[in-house]
Amino acid sequence: MGAVRHGTFPIAATGRIVSPFTLLLTVAGLVALAIAGSLPARAERAAKVYRLGLLSGGTFESGRPYRAALLERLQQLGYSVGSNLRIEFRGAGGDTLRLPALAKELVNANSDVIIAAGNPAVDAASKATRTIPIVMVTGDPVAVGFVRSLSRPDGNLTGVTTDTGVALWGKRLQLLKEAAPKSRRVAVLTRTGGAAGKQYFAELESAAQRLGLVLIHAGAKRSEDLPAAFATFGAQQPDALFVSETPLNLLERRAIIEFAVKHHLPDIHGYREAAEDGALMSYGLDLMEVYRQLASYVDRLFKGVKPADLPVEQPTKCELIINTKAAKALGLEIPRSLLLRADRLIE
Repeated sequence: MGAVRHGTFPIAATGRIVSPFTLLLTVAGLVALAIAGSLPARAERAAKVYRLGLLSGGTFESGRPYRAALLERLQQLGYSVGSNLRIEFRGAGGDTLRLPALAKELVNANSDVIIAAGNPAVDAASKATRTIPIVMVTGDPVAVGFVRSLSRPDGNLTGVTTDTGVALWGKRLQLLKEAAPKSRRVAVLTRTGGAAGKQYFAELESAAQRLGLVLIHAGAKRSEDLPAAFATFGAQQPDALFVSETPLNLLERRAIIEFAVKHHLPDIHGYREAAEDGALMSYGLDLMEVYRQLASYVDRLFKGVKPADLPVEQPTKCELIINTKAAKALGLEIPRSLLLRADRLIE
């Protein structure tokens, strides 16, 4: 076959002669098909899978409802486990001494963000990494030295404080006195140690003096400490029980409620879950809503916002829950004025 002239091009397989315009369309089509065929693979390679670490002093089971609230909100923000989100959970099961090692595991798992619940978990996470953003769920992060201020947290920590102020402890004690007016000696179960707790104890003592109450203190840092605390209370024969809002007291709430029921003690807790599980009362934050708040922090940190640019949010509302069934079992008649102030009654 002779040389091809005048801008015509042969197709080798058939020997046909085609115009430059037809060939251009053919080549363009092949290129388009090649690009289209490569798009899914490229998109798959380009899709970012975010790694979220969860660090808690509790157990996998005890944290289930809070993870559900967190995940529900994250899904609304466009994240899906198994698609663009991977979650690594580490729980100490009530033994806070395990937290440093668990925090290092989350760091070694290349977490993009770590959520740390409770002061011991925040402390462990902050010591394990200075670069991975940490979202806190904690009491007063300024008082314990996690951040310099709520508005400008600095470093790699931000999050939500569950601290509603020292006045909350006095208010909670007053509510307990209203529900059980014959009480004179109140057992106080909280976490021992820490300078941040001094102002809360001072507020509680001040409220006790106003209400004519004597306080009996016992603390527990780990689940293993509870029997000793219960023994202290049993020996002192209190009339009521005040339970502070620590991660351990939330985790072990059923054991604490069982102790209160056994000794016929009206009890007030910092978490609604306690009232739902049979305690007389709870007055504090809705932790489910707190965990929904955390999702917005995680989303912004995934997108590259620096923790130091995200102010620590403070709670705006506490809820009072009264378990009227528990009141009947204790032989208490809750004043109508108190019932009307409750956000929820459990019957």
